[in-house]
Amino acid sequence: MARWPAAAAGVVLAAIALGAQGREFFDFGYGRNPAIRNVPYDGQFTFVRIKYETAPGGFWAGGRPSWIHGYPIAEQNLMKIMNELSFLNAHEEINTLALDDPDLFKYPLIYLIEVSW
Repeated sequence: MARWPAAAAGVVLAAIALGAQGREFFDFGYGRNPAIRNVPYDGQFTFVRIKYETAPGGFWAGGRPSWIHGYPIAEQNLMKIMNELSFLNAHEEINTLALDDPDLFKYPLIYLIEVSW
């Protein structure tokens, strides 16, 4: 019985600590408008994610747009795995482009996520 107050106090302290982190805790460091640093086109395979305007109500925690789900860690992990298991020799950095970007036609594959959110 004496453990319940200690456990409850621990839960309350953990909730306070998480709350003190504010929105940044849920942003995973990328925020609403993450910094996009595209690598210049050089003919080497580059994974491209499509950035688009999020529909009303389609935002993730912290106000992140729906296209950002898993960004950029998912692609970086995939490219690392592809480079280890194949001779793809892809950039581990990824590019993020809009559908109306003329550079989009330089890349054979694009990735579009959470479209119907």
